[in-house]
Amino acid sequence: MMGLAVALAFAGAGCGKKGASECKAWVEKSLQCDDDTKGMSEDEKSAGKELIQGMCEEAMSGKDPGGEGEAHDLAVQMIDGIKKEVPCGQKATCEEFKACEEAAKK
Repeated sequence: MMGLAVALAFAGAGCGKKGASECKAWVEKSLQCDDDTKGMSEDEKSAGKELIQGMCEEAMSGKDPGGEGEAHDLAVQMIDGIKKEVPCGQKATCEEFKACEEAAKK
């Protein structure tokens, strides 16, 4: 599972609308199931939620992330990972969600 810390490192994403409902489910399940969020304040969780939602929507938009060289390659890898993990948001339990995200990485 992509930890919240990794997601926050990818803060340059914009805020598209394509895939918004799928992204919302994935973000909610990510925050619910990610151990990194357990000690966070509600303000931190809210900010993280908005950031991850924007990243997800941008990934689902199909737009080129821009940038050059290594930065572009990293952004493309992150987008590809998000696209593979988004369907996991439909899983009922955190155990199923985590298993789905692990399988998506392969």
